[in-house]
Amino acid sequence: MSGVTSANMMLFEVENRTYGNRAYCQCRDDNKFRFGAYGQDTVDRLKWMHSVWATTISNALKDMGGLDMRELMAVGLEMGDEIHNRHFATSARFTQILASHIAKVANKEEAIEVLQQLQQDRFATLNPIMAAAKSISDAFAKIPYCSLVSVMARNGRLFGVKVSGTGDRWFTAPAPVPVGMLLPGFTQDDVSPDMGDSTITETIGFGGMCLVTAPGFSSQVGGKVQMFADFTADMYKITIGESPHFKLPVLDNRGVPTGIDIFRVTETKITPVCDTGMANKIAGHGRVGTGITRPPLSIFEEAQKALLETSKQ
Repeated sequence: MSGVTSANMMLFEVENRTYGNRAYCQCRDDNKFRFGAYGQDTVDRLKWMHSVWATTISNALKDMGGLDMRELMAVGLEMGDEIHNRHFATSARFTQILASHIAKVANKEEAIEVLQQLQQDRFATLNPIMAAAKSISDAFAKIPYCSLVSVMARNGRLFGVKVSGTGDRWFTAPAPVPVGMLLPGFTQDDVSPDMGDSTITETIGFGGMCLVTAPGFSSQVGGKVQMFADFTADMYKITIGESPHFKLPVLDNRGVPTGIDIFRVTETKITPVCDTGMANKIAGHGRVGTGITRPPLSIFEEAQKALLETSKQ
């Protein structure tokens, strides 16, 4: 899972109005480009996304005065998405909100094309939710002596985290190979070590951290609903609190586990659960399935040691 952002690309901008910071992300490309496909059909799709889709969505968002991402994410969680690898309800709500504005700002042909694409894309809200998660995590980054994880990401070689109290320093270890449900024709040997920056969603409590809210997703990773419940129960053991804004109806509206604390991780030996798209380890061959992974414990142990050394200075 990768991509290129050029100077000419249109991006989503998400503003954290409480703290004044912003985050950005690309428009989605139907998962082809991000999973390593680079044929002519992918190039043609990217051109259409930029010239028609992004322009239409931008004008629709301007017409409605912007979109409240916090409300959208809260609704998605309430409706059975964990808003990392399952976006059925969230994307449907996104399309519903935008539909009348798209019809208003675009000509009939382009409005139909964009709405059809939104209706077919079950991950339509993934990118802006990643940017929203980044705008939240940036708000608690670089706080002196703070032991909260502010970023999690992986690049196909390394899994890395940043910790608030140690600033921009990365703590890394070899990226594990995720395990889950493979698409027909693939085996576990085809799976690349984990990659992508979408674990910014887990950083603030979504995705693998709150899998209990998405029982319908269990079949997509080859797991059981009880396994999801156990995962989320463990995530409360390594976080400092629960979100007052993002609730889990299946747990009597308990807030998602929020604020991964490296001290709690090292004490319990429980690492964050991350659900992830699995990429083919051969370049250009795209996605091979969906699975579960966890960052190595050594990352958090190294981060804890560095934070303690910083506190002595």
